[in-house]
Amino acid sequence: MLPATLLELISQRISASAPAVQVRYHALGRARSLHQLALQHAPPVGHTPEIQLLKTPHRGGEKNAQGHDLRTARQAEVHAQIVSEFEARIAALQSMGPLLKTNEEIESPSHYEEAQLRDIYQDLLAFPEEATSNHKISKSDTTVAPSSIQIIESLEARLSAFETTIAPLPNSSLSAQLQAERVRTVPGDQESDLVPLQPGTSPLSSRLRSIINRLGTFFDKWTANMVTETTATPLGLISTSEWDYLLKACLEVNDTLASERVLAVMKRSGMAPSDEQYDIPLDWYAVNGMVEQADTYFSRLNIDVPRDRQRDLCIKARVKAGRLDDACALIHSLEAQATPAPMQSYTRVIQALLRQSGPGSELLKAQAWDMFSHMRYVAHAIPDEFMYSVMIRSIAESSDPEAERALDLFTEMTVDHGITPTNFSYNAVILVCARSKNMKLEAFRLAREMLTAHRNAFGETPSRLRPDKYTFIALLDAAKRMGDLPRTRWILAQMVQEARNPRGIGTRCIDSRVMKHVFQSYASYRPPFRKNVLTERLSTENKLPEEENAQPEMLIPPSSDTSVQATRRPRSYTPQTHQEVIKEATRLWERVLEDQPSGQPRDGDRRPVFSNVTLNTDLANAYMAVFFAHSPPEASFKVFGEVYDSLDIPRNAESYILALTTYTNGKRSTKSELRTALDLARGVWDSWLRLESSGVAQMSLAQPKSTVVDARLVEKAWVGMLRLLTLNGRLDEAVELLRRFVERYPPALVKQASPPHPMRSPRVILYADRPLVRLTERSSVPEDRITPFLTFVDIELLHQRAVAMRRHKHIAYITWVGRAYEGSLRKRRDETFKSVYKKSPETTT
Repeated sequence: MLPATLLELISQRISASAPAVQVRYHALGRARSLHQLALQHAPPVGHTPEIQLLKTPHRGGEKNAQGHDLRTARQAEVHAQIVSEFEARIAALQSMGPLLKTNEEIESPSHYEEAQLRDIYQDLLAFPEEATSNHKISKSDTTVAPSSIQIIESLEARLSAFETTIAPLPNSSLSAQLQAERVRTVPGDQESDLVPLQPGTSPLSSRLRSIINRLGTFFDKWTANMVTETTATPLGLISTSEWDYLLKACLEVNDTLASERVLAVMKRSGMAPSDEQYDIPLDWYAVNGMVEQADTYFSRLNIDVPRDRQRDLCIKARVKAGRLDDACALIHSLEAQATPAPMQSYTRVIQALLRQSGPGSELLKAQAWDMFSHMRYVAHAIPDEFMYSVMIRSIAESSDPEAERALDLFTEMTVDHGITPTNFSYNAVILVCARSKNMKLEAFRLAREMLTAHRNAFGETPSRLRPDKYTFIALLDAAKRMGDLPRTRWILAQMVQEARNPRGIGTRCIDSRVMKHVFQSYASYRPPFRKNVLTERLSTENKLPEEENAQPEMLIPPSSDTSVQATRRPRSYTPQTHQEVIKEATRLWERVLEDQPSGQPRDGDRRPVFSNVTLNTDLANAYMAVFFAHSPPEASFKVFGEVYDSLDIPRNAESYILALTTYTNGKRSTKSELRTALDLARGVWDSWLRLESSGVAQMSLAQPKSTVVDARLVEKAWVGMLRLLTLNGRLDEAVELLRRFVERYPPALVKQASPPHPMRSPRVILYADRPLVRLTERSSVPEDRITPFLTFVDIELLHQRAVAMRRHKHIAYITWVGRAYEGSLRKRRDETFKSVYKKSPETTT
């Protein structure tokens, strides 16, 4: 049955329309309503006579024999027809049965299984890339490309066959002569006729040039013999992919002239080169840093307005050539022409500025931040995800990373602009938090967010957010700085598990950088010796079976045959003494040496976990830091002499600084240990002086960071030796060493200010060929071009011992050294900031 309310509404509407039938026809409003009602229920075939009557104008006097008005009768007939139609519809609805559920059915809750809920939310939580990842590989993707010799031989055979179809003499008709004249003046060719290329320097180059010459001659003859004006390429002679092959093959043999000639021959054939084909030679110039060839490429090919991609390649050529100032100048020149470079060009230049190392690199990093703010002001207001990640990553390279600044950029990218983050951007912000002073735990929170906040209905993390090697390195960096050895062991165990997993990131994730952080974690760990824990562990080990006791106490499998489940053993205790730390680190180092690749095949199919670890100086320094932090001087210097020599690893500046400063930087050391450390450090000091003399002479911006002895490292080495002599009571030797330092690095060298960078002018203007908006002030840029110097804090211990021993001459000289360097630094600051130092009233009186 129909609801009572619906039946009542229908009856009211029918009864409301009945009095309207008796109203006179001159009531226009009621007539219109009847007219619309009749049209609404008209038959689909056409107009009925009754509806047509309503449209007919009033003709007074139309009556039947009884004198009644015909209009009233016909309107009553229409009303009857409408009522009958409503009754038919009501009957049809009643035959359908009840449409609404009862109250019990409405109130009863529906039950969904877990699989049904997963199907409901599967599309809602699906990864964005899954919509485009399910594509079938076409046959062209699986076919093997022919070799170069096959392509060349095929081209030569087809060219020989087509050359026989050309008449030896050109057509002498007027149309043929005009057509040949038009071909000689094809736009884009500097020469009226293409001069044949000379044979190349190699057999392949000579063969390619021969094909290009034959193609040019063939198209000239083909065009001269054509009757029509078209110069289309003969079908079947050469395909588009073969044109691409000729371009790339000429560049592979360093024949740039032949590659540009290929483009000219394509124009002669009537096939206009595509934009991608135009970019092939230009990209080759950019990769090889050929700036002049890239700039003149447009004039040689008559390209009036370069595209964004071509402008980016010109900037790329300058970056590859190391001409960063020219690249910045070109970017600002394009901005002045109202054709700004694409964002990729800004990213390329900023990355090159941030990668610089050595003296003066801090100023270039400040310029990179200025370029970033300038780009957002004049060209691209909203950077992309890669640009944001690059800038966040650069914050981690500073001496004091500002985690708040990195988090602000990350929030601006993800929340304000709605840019989807990737593991690259997450790794950048995690690394900044890991290296900051107070937000190391925030790094682990961000890593947890990366893994759990973007899962789909099946609990899977998208591939763009899966942790990689750099994620683990950032977390290891945080654990190392916290001195959290248990967390470091857990992260390494997870990496081992990923290396064993066929779907994991593989064994390549565990390299020398990872193991360097692991050994540094052992060095920074301070074991809290607790006798009850040690006693409990010893009693537990005695109760274990013999085969259990044979396993080491580490989280790392002792051999390649051990299963991954061994990394989850519940009895992995944290080392409680310095000896246990040394023992565990030594086992790990031996395992790294054992897994080094050798010529002999290993048993089993599994690749060793540490097979991708390269033995270098940084890794050896990290291993040596464990001994210098947890063992006495005799054992430390013994291993210091064996590790590098046995593995033929060279020592760098950090190796010697580690040996000279470990026992003087607050480490608990007895008098006997200090005497032993001084005796052993004397031999290391001579090697350091030789390295310092060679490294300081090579200080320049072009030198790699590994070969340059930084001025701050020089200061650390000299201060370490001074403190070691002072703590052993050798005051005269310490003062004499201080005199040698002053003679080698006099205070007068500190006064020489560095020249200002032209791109960082302090003048505020609204239009210039330099960044207009700066994010770094001059006072916030670290000065890394100052020669080595000493402050009073560095020689304060020596001054105190001289005062205690009443050495007045030594006191006066030490005081003069501190004030001399302080005054030189002040004058350098005044010259840099162009400000005059004003003395206080206390100093003038």
